[in-house]
Amino acid sequence: MRKTVAMFLILLMVVGLLVSCGSNEEHEEEPVVDTPVESTPDADEPNTKDATPGTELATFVDQYTTAKSEAWDAMAAKLEDEDNMAFMMGSMGFAFSDLVIVEIVMFDVLSEELGDVFGGKLMFSDIEAWKKVNGDIVEFGYDHVYEEDSNTAEKGDRHFAQGKLDKKSGTVIYETTIERAGKIINKNVVEITRNSDTSYSSQVVTLDGESMNVSAYLTWFEDADIVSILATQENASIDFAYNSIYGKKNVKPEEMATGMDIQMITSLTDGVAIFESNEYE
Repeated sequence: MRKTVAMFLILLMVVGLLVSCGSNEEHEEEPVVDTPVESTPDADEPNTKDATPGTELATFVDQYTTAKSEAWDAMAAKLEDEDNMAFMMGSMGFAFSDLVIVEIVMFDVLSEELGDVFGGKLMFSDIEAWKKVNGDIVEFGYDHVYEEDSNTAEKGDRHFAQGKLDKKSGTVIYETTIERAGKIINKNVVEITRNSDTSYSSQVVTLDGESMNVSAYLTWFEDADIVSILATQENASIDFAYNSIYGKKNVKPEEMATGMDIQMITSLTDGVAIFESNEYE
């Protein structure tokens, strides 16, 4: 587990593949972002706006995951050197939460021109999806009803999603919902905001429609400093409230967790690593 977690590495591989391949048209340029981006004089102008057309989403996610993996790995190295098994167990939740982000980059493979939008099936699924680019705004989503049972759904399940990337402000939101027999059984909200070339705030908030409990994986990092929090809320409603960071710069996990119960904190600040948990003692 020296380099984060295997699942997180899979995410990096998928993102890197999509960034290098492009999507909507043929390109002969070199792969767009294989290494952490260098700082620019104006940190408020995200590099995502310079992404090869058709790779806006993959480029944004690649920049985020590359920067985050460096900060997380630095923290993990210190905690794992202390044989902190509690951290190793707790970090798995953060790795699995990051896998939700994989679906965002899948929209870049859509290549069928349908008027002013691109359409087609998402990679690894039969879901018909769409993506629309209008200046600095990239919108994307799908609304799919399964006609038969599959590995991830039952016949009649409705899966729908809506996302938006603002390249100029460097922020993305992606919401997915699973509905079964007219009842919402799962809901995810992903938000990532770029604070600078080496700093991001992010959150993955999930509602379990069976238990009506919410779990939130909240992260802020800058260079090698990183703070990640797992927060929960019991007996939530379908329209549960959360503290949105879309379009907001430099929001810290403690602020995102307002109104929730903090279950776990892991951090690396000025070279000092800390792990505290109510779940893994």
